[in-house]
Amino acid sequence: VYSKGDIDGYYAKYNQDGDLLWVNTFGGSHYDMAENIQIAADGNLIVSGRIEKNATFADGEELGSTDSSFDHWYSVILKLDSETGNIIWKTYTGNRVENDYELPANNSVFIKNDGTILSLTNNFDWSNSDYIKISEINPTDGSISLLTSESAENKAFYSLYDAIMDNDNNIYITGRYYDLINGTWETRIRKYNSNLASDWEIV
Repeated sequence: VYSKGDIDGYYAKYNQDGDLLWVNTFGGSHYDMAENIQIAADGNLIVSGRIEKNATFADGEELGSTDSSFDHWYSVILKLDSETGNIIWKTYTGNRVENDYELPANNSVFIKNDGTILSLTNNFDWSNSDYIKISEINPTDGSISLLTSESAENKAFYSLYDAIMDNDNNIYITGRYYDLINGTWETRIRKYNSNLASDWEIV
């Protein structure tokens, strides 16, 4: 394990006694981090992370773009062998992630009952537009398909504080929103049904 730059993403496996079994990092010259982890249907691991510009991974390969703006983070998804930590595949989604890097719910991953992998990213711009994106990730090769995108019908989340999926594949997200008109912060809760339509929202 060695530093590749400013701050690097880190993921590791420990046994039940707390002994380290394996560890890997990824990063570039800027601020990169690992955020969410789920167990895939085949027992391997799905990890979400964010990178600033470009980053090098444990397999020696690079994702990202040196042409992207400084202080913009973009989501990456990794599939790891749970026994060795080796990368099975990795995907640069191109979806921006909210700058509040202390809240990993802004870059969530879920595993549906049928093994489908979903990525949910939130990015906030100073407008009333909704920037949440939900994508499906192919569990075999990591290819990505955008399922839902920005919507003028829903107001934006500034940051997500939690994001969960229930046994029926419904997604619930909680967070806060800044009302640009009134200059106030508001709590927000939203439900997406199993078809990823927004069922309801509480403000």
